[in-house]
Amino acid sequence: FSCPANWQVKAAHLRMASLLLAENQLEELTAVLDGIAGGAAPGNITAGKLRSLASSAHRAASRLQAFEDKQYSRAEAQAANKLFKQAVHMSSSDDSSDDDAATTLDQAAVDELREAGNASFKAKDTVDAARSWSKAAAMLKAAGKPDAKLLSNIAAAHLAGDKFVAAAHHAAESVDADPDWWKGHWYRGQALQKMVRNKPPSLAMGERLEQAIASLKACRAAPSLPENKHKEVDIALKAAKDYQLRTCEACKQQ
Repeated sequence: FSCPANWQVKAAHLRMASLLLAENQLEELTAVLDGIAGGAAPGNITAGKLRSLASSAHRAASRLQAFEDKQYSRAEAQAANKLFKQAVHMSSSDDSSDDDAATTLDQAAVDELREAGNASFKAKDTVDAARSWSKAAAMLKAAGKPDAKLLSNIAAAHLAGDKFVAAAHHAAESVDADPDWWKGHWYRGQALQKMVRNKPPSLAMGERLEQAIASLKACRAAPSLPENKHKEVDIALKAAKDYQLRTCEACKQQ
């Protein structure tokens, strides 16, 4: 007995999709979506197409998360679903469901995960630190108590592990939770800058630099920024602007 031809074709397509979906393509898609959310012209992209993309991405994320962590809790799954909807800014009113109800918070579990993440980060195990902190942050988010400092910790762990897209995402979540918390802006700006380093000039890279500069400006203006960090932020902001200028000049020469 052999598989029908269409099954074989579908399997081949799935294998090719896995091979072609490289991280840089995800980074480019993230930049496009961020640009639209920030007011850039959407071109031929419609809200319906983005909802379809969001649905497919959410199903894929659920499958990968289940594979990576068999113990993924319902509270975390609810939080991941809401985080994704917020990221694409395209959820419809029909999406309202029981997921919006706050989940009872297990504070002891949150504290344990927070401490586990702290210990892992001190031991330079950024992957385990991000995993523990992410679980704690998801539980807090599901209970309606997002923690900006915890989210910025996750961004720092991803940044240390050179996972710049994840770092920028969690830093943005930190900013959403508390716009006055300077580290959310700082880590987002750092992550966005690192995404464009050693990349050829492009519209997506230019938009990402604009976002990085905006994040660093917000960091400098944040009331929680310690005075002894002012110079460091000023230097980073100047470097980002200088890099943007060099990138613009390179684009003109192409």
